[in-house]
Amino acid sequence: FNKIERNNSILYKLILSQLRGSEKKPIGRRFTVHDKVLALSLQRNSPKGYRLLQRIFSLPSVRPLRRLVIKVPFSPGINPVILESLKTITASLSQMERYCTLVFDKI
Repeated sequence: FNKIERNNSILYKLILSQLRGSEKKPIGRRFTVHDKVLALSLQRNSPKGYRLLQRIFSLPSVRPLRRLVIKVPFSPGINPVILESLKTITASLSQMERYCTLVFDKI
């Protein structure tokens, strides 16, 4: 179990979440913010796949995930936090991997 924790922290946290929720009924389950963020990324990538995973694993329903997204404050305009995150991510990329297109849309 320690080997999983060192090599893949996301898998380790998912396993811990499953162990915590296995003893409770679906209505009594509580999920951490990390569990919800992981579930949200899975759900956004493939809603149909997420429904399949919900049958197999103990995952939050879509409604709490939507509530989590609503709580994130976004304001119009360029978001400096996102730009800083892009800067951090691209710092470790090679020159060729940095080529991309940024699109700004007026809504």
